[in-house]
Amino acid sequence: MSKRSFLFGSLALLAALACATPSRAGSIIQTTVSFTAASPALSTITITYTVPAGDTLVGPPSPTVIPGVPGGTVSFAANVATLTFNGAGAASLAPFTFDLTDTGPNGALVTGTATFSPPGSKLTGFSLSISSVPEPASIALLGIGMTGFLAFRRFFKKPAIA
Repeated sequence: MSKRSFLFGSLALLAALACATPSRAGSIIQTTVSFTAASPALSTITITYTVPAGDTLVGPPSPTVIPGVPGGTVSFAANVATLTFNGAGAASLAPFTFDLTDTGPNGALVTGTATFSPPGSKLTGFSLSISSVPEPASIALLGIGMTGFLAFRRFFKKPAIA
């Protein structure tokens, strides 16, 4: 390998990495709520999100209704999501996921805690899962950067001597 092709290959790799650095801004925060049984008295679950400095969660959540619960809604304001069940419909809740948008660079670090109303509500098998999905532009930048790197390698490859 000549010094020139090594230099160009190194520059192409640096350019690819610079273009492919994923940005967390605009990430989708997916919150999955599941439990196997609840008392019919359950009226709300309040999920309070903790986000790093510089991040903000924004709504509206998607979807804004709780599947399988007539009149069940999901609302969001100031890093707090409220799931409202309207009485007896809460006993038949199936696991579901709703999305919010993170506007900062650290979407992967979002956490959440849940509180239940009324406090005497009985929950069995409750779990709360919060994950981050990177914005599509980050994936596109990664693809463009890797394509550029491969194109430079192919362009400066020495022909085989027969």
